[in-house]
Amino acid sequence: MVSRGALHLSTAERTSAHAHYAWKLHLGLDAPIWLDSPELKLPPSAGVRGVLVPPNVSHSTGAVGTSLAVFIAPGSRGAPWRDDGRPRILAARVVDRLLSLPLSASEGPQGADLVELCAEELFPCGSGLVDSRVEFCLQRLHAHPGQGLGSLAASTGLTLDHLSRLVSRETGLVLRRHVLWSKLLRALTLRGGNLASVAQGAGFADHAHLTRTFRAFLGRAPSDFASPPEIIAPW
Repeated sequence: MVSRGALHLSTAERTSAHAHYAWKLHLGLDAPIWLDSPELKLPPSAGVRGVLVPPNVSHSTGAVGTSLAVFIAPGSRGAPWRDDGRPRILAARVVDRLLSLPLSASEGPQGADLVELCAEELFPCGSGLVDSRVEFCLQRLHAHPGQGLGSLAASTGLTLDHLSRLVSRETGLVLRRHVLWSKLLRALTLRGGNLASVAQGAGFADHAHLTRTFRAFLGRAPSDFASPPEIIAPW
């Protein structure tokens, strides 16, 4: 992961149905990709090489060959928070421009540069602003995912009901989704323990709750990864 983004390079992998927190650009580097969602179904035979999936859209996806997934946090790099909730096929000219980028540079500072270049291509107009109280709330959640929601609301000067409605209106995601994402990020920073201890340290009820959350956001269980995703900068 890089600041407010992430990259994942894979070969012939597939996910179960999930709805991630971020915008997802999925590019087939050497062969078509596939996508299955209520709004759009693309088998490999469709020959599609690039799709963009908005946040909180249930889908499963995969690739025939090698593919790159680029995740861009809503509210960053011009990526909007709210959307019509429909995955879209990228135009061939856009895919060609994206495939001309240095896609092999996916680690460290080069990875961050690649996320920036993809965002510039996908969100040229820029539209990521939200109410300052919501922005403060989300920053506090990422810094302290275990904080009680009542005290979080009080720190913004709002009641919990008002804050919940404001977060949903501004971001299109319910407050609980933001809380779970923040806890998942915390879990990814905890190394060296078993799944139960990681779950407890991140504020989950138990390891089963962590695994369900992992699947809900990423479409795979923690054990599906040879090594866990690595956070190298604050999300």
